[in-house]
Amino acid sequence: MTIIFGALRRAARDRAARWSAIVAFLIFAPVYAIALPASLTGGHLGWMNLRFLSVETGLFALAMSLSLGLTVLLMVFVLREGQRARGTLATGGALLGLLTPLLCCSPILPILFGLMASVWPAMATALPGPLQGFISRHETMFLLTALILMLLALYQNARRAMQGPSCRID
Repeated sequence: MTIIFGALRRAARDRAARWSAIVAFLIFAPVYAIALPASLTGGHLGWMNLRFLSVETGLFALAMSLSLGLTVLLMVFVLREGQRARGTLATGGALLGLLTPLLCCSPILPILFGLMASVWPAMATALPGPLQGFISRHETMFLLTALILMLLALYQNARRAMQGPSCRID
């Protein structure tokens, strides 16, 4: 935990990294607030989804957008220090967090399985319903997994930021 706080303090001194984090948070907070309740709207995305934002999904949206913003802060700082940033876990977590509510109750899975059924006919009737039910029942687990992946990416980039500058890029 001290590594993360130390790295955040260090990275927050960099103006470009600080602005990048603010912009990332301001972009992803409404995106997550709109996307996470999509399982309640049949996979539709729009400002109307904010009516279905519960305390749980609101906290997930806030935590995910905050962790993504802080990861961007560290990534920009690390890149400006001339090191390599790690973004694969953050990308995986961000995608999992956005796709989980969309796959639950939208027509995306049946359409994908319908396309795959042209190649493998047994899939057309076997999986879409049960798979959507599984995603719906375990949506919180998927969102927790996405958040954990984002926090791991934050930790990885914090470790890199604390390793010290290699060659500063301005």
